[in-house]
Amino acid sequence: RTPHTLGADRLAAAVAAWSGWGGARPVVALDAGTAITLDVVVPAADEPTGAAYLGGAIAPGPDLLRRALARDTGQL
Repeated sequence: RTPHTLGADRLAAAVAAWSGWGGARPVVALDAGTAITLDVVVPAADEPTGAAYLGGAIAPGPDLLRRALARDTGQL
């Protein structure tokens, strides 16, 4: 309902996931780059597109995660 608050890359990934694999089941779009993003789209008969974006999450990418663990944890 608020695509202007979602980055274009995440919106494109969610649309692509739904277009390729959505329909009767929910889909999760996963993008692993500098950051890891997860976005969930579910079937919704009351929406014009037949789908609803539920939301998502952003997590550190592999490089940032590795550096943070090496720097901020003991004996890893």
